[in-house]
Amino acid sequence: MITDMSDYNQRVKQRLPGGVHYNFHLPWEETPLHFTHASRSRVTDMNGNEYLDLYARFGALIVGHGNEEYNECLKETIDRVLSVSHCDLDAEALELIHQYVPSAEMIRFGLSGTEIVQNALRLARAWTGKNRFVRFEGHYHGNADNIMGGKTARTGLPVPSDYPGDMKGTKGRARDVMESQSYLLPWNDTERLEELFRQQGDDIAAVIMEPVCVNGGGVMPAPGYLHKVRQLCDDHQVVLIFDEIITGFRMGLGGAQQMFGVTPDLTTLGKAIAGGGVPVSALVGKSEIMKLLVDKKVIHAGTFNGYPLGTAAVKATLEMLGRNGDRLWTP
Repeated sequence: MITDMSDYNQRVKQRLPGGVHYNFHLPWEETPLHFTHASRSRVTDMNGNEYLDLYARFGALIVGHGNEEYNECLKETIDRVLSVSHCDLDAEALELIHQYVPSAEMIRFGLSGTEIVQNALRLARAWTGKNRFVRFEGHYHGNADNIMGGKTARTGLPVPSDYPGDMKGTKGRARDVMESQSYLLPWNDTERLEELFRQQGDDIAAVIMEPVCVNGGGVMPAPGYLHKVRQLCDDHQVVLIFDEIITGFRMGLGGAQQMFGVTPDLTTLGKAIAGGGVPVSALVGKSEIMKLLVDKKVIHAGTFNGYPLGTAAVKATLEMLGRNGDRLWTP
C-alpha cells in the first residue's frame, strides 16, 4: 500500500517543485502525506491510515475538521454569492473582530500573513515619515525579502545580513533589502532595545514582534517587557506592531495583547481568524493610523480582499469561539 503513496508523490513531483507547496532551507527532503478525508481531530491518508492531527495547519484549523456549523455557513455562502467586492456579512465580521481584539478600532482584510505584514509596515512608515523597522531573532513575519532570516554582527548597529546555513536564507533576495530597512535584535533584551532607540530612534518607524515568540520555541515575554516596549515606542513616536497571526484568537479571543494588557498600534491577524478552511488575514489598528487608508494616502489592494467566503468564515469562526466565553490560557 505504501507504494501507492510513493508513486503518487513521484507523479506530483513531476509538476510541483520538490513535491511540496512550500519550503525552507532545510537539510532534508519532505515526504508528503496525501489526505482524502478528515473528521474532528483525525485525518485519513489515501492508503487508509488514520492520524491524530496535532498540526491543525499551524493552528489555523481551530474549529476542527468537518465542523458542521462552519461547513454549512460556507456552503450557504457559496450558494448565495461568491466573487463580489462586498457582501451582507461585512459589518458582522468586522464588529466581531472589533469586539474581541483591543487594538481593532478599524480593520482591513487580506489573504496571507506575508502580505498583511508588509501593509502594516507601509502604514507605519507613512504615519511616522521614518524608514526602518526593528524585528527580533527567532520571530517570523512571512517570506518577504526584507523581513525573513539573517543575523547581525555583535558589534556596531544590529543590521542583519544573509549567512550560510540560515534556515530562512534564500537565493534571489533583493540586494541590500534587509540591511537598508531593518534592525535585528535579541528578544526580551530591554537594554539593547533602549540603546538602539537612543542611537537611531529618529529613523525607526516601527517595532514588529510576535508578542509570544512562537516561531522561536514558544518563548514568553519577560515580565514587564511588552509594557517597556510600548513605552519606548510612545516616547520615540514609533508604531508598535504585534504579529498575532499565530496567537490571535488562540491565546484567547483578544489574543496575547489582551492577556498581557498591552495594546499595540497595529496588529496582524490570520490563520485561526477564519477557522482554517479558507485563507483570510487582517490588518487591524488605531483609527488615526488606519485612516491613512480612508484618505487614500496609503494603498492597500487585493482582488480577493474581503471576499464573501472568507468573510463568512470569519463570522462563523468568531461566533463559535465566542460562545465558549473568553477562556484565556494562563502561563
